[in-house]
Amino acid sequence: LLFSEPRQIRSDEWATGTPMIVSQEKLGFPQINNSIGKGQDMSVLIDVPTKSWETIFKPQNFMFFILPLEMAFSFRWWFMLALLLLSGYLVLRLFLPPPYKNLKASLLSVVLGLSPFVMWWYAGGTLLAISYSLLIVFASYQLINKVKTSTKLIFAFILFYSLVALALTFYTPFILASLFASVFVFLSLQSKGGLSEFKKIISIKNIFILAVSIILALAVLVLFYLQHKEVISLVMGTVYPGKRIVSEVPIKISDSLNLFQQFFLQLGGFTKNNLVNQSESSNFIYYSLYFSIIIIYFLFKDFKNKKTDWSLVILLLGAAVMLVRLFAPIPTNWLFKLIMMDSIPKTRLFIYMGIINVFIIAVVASRIGTEKEKLPKWVVASNMSLAFIILIYQFRIFTSRYA
Repeated sequence: LLFSEPRQIRSDEWATGTPMIVSQEKLGFPQINNSIGKGQDMSVLIDVPTKSWETIFKPQNFMFFILPLEMAFSFRWWFMLALLLLSGYLVLRLFLPPPYKNLKASLLSVVLGLSPFVMWWYAGGTLLAISYSLLIVFASYQLINKVKTSTKLIFAFILFYSLVALALTFYTPFILASLFASVFVFLSLQSKGGLSEFKKIISIKNIFILAVSIILALAVLVLFYLQHKEVISLVMGTVYPGKRIVSEVPIKISDSLNLFQQFFLQLGGFTKNNLVNQSESSNFIYYSLYFSIIIIYFLFKDFKNKKTDWSLVILLLGAAVMLVRLFAPIPTNWLFKLIMMDSIPKTRLFIYMGIINVFIIAVVASRIGTEKEKLPKWVVASNMSLAFIILIYQFRIFTSRYA
């Protein structure tokens, strides 16, 4: 340990996951660990290494079969963050124009990867769900837009692999939320050249390769299910996550915007006295909120010029859909049941908003960097004023609760 101090939170890692990893290493990484109860199937756990075919789709566990336990554990721990930063970078750089697009993409991927929500929920089911969802976006976009068949096949394999690896993270709330957000990210990305760009998707070659990738992924997952259907049915029969009933009570807007609380989650005493725990209290920092005036200006300018920035509109639509789920004072379970998200606790859906938020920033940054005319001074001044007012409001939220 180089700095900071160990935390009690995330006990499902240090009190469950890590002992299982150590047990696996001592026993030779069996698929069924007979030292746990009457024998536990370990291959359904994302962070636990086993000598079974599923490990092919769990690259974070590869080093357990090569390196000493402590080094392999460290590799697994940091691989998840590295993959998140890489996947975020690969998709973000497709949104951003030169100059410095690599630098901008790197910085925004760090904004996503080092968000409080990601750090306090640090586990395979969190980081890998976002990572593989973004890799699905990246692979799908490249597959559709590349010309050479050999190149398309490379990205088809990445798509196939990412689909299976995402499913095997096995935490449905984060899988569905991340994947649904990535649908809007993909649509936004594909529309950057105009709606005519969607015609590329319907070429016979693209449809065939996409279909083969998806069918192969489904075939692997069916095989996984058939081999582990007993344990899967047991999990799906429990309240967590199988039979969960989610309250229709909306989240308070003030809870979502409690920015300054995020800076105090490091203080164990603060959390113990005021909150449930750091994970449940963590959130993303919604930077796009501070660009509200600029976003409205772009939308109004496009309307005035009879144009539409579909890339921005689609992301805003994606955000609006989830804002209804989070804050609408009306029942929405019936609506979100259509996309299997009715059983996801609303606080888990922050992961969706965090993904959408970063890509809204990317689109705004791309507009600011390529606009032929500079932003009017009144727009800049108004946006700075609104951002300052929002910060004051967020500070008041914090002080009214904990001062």
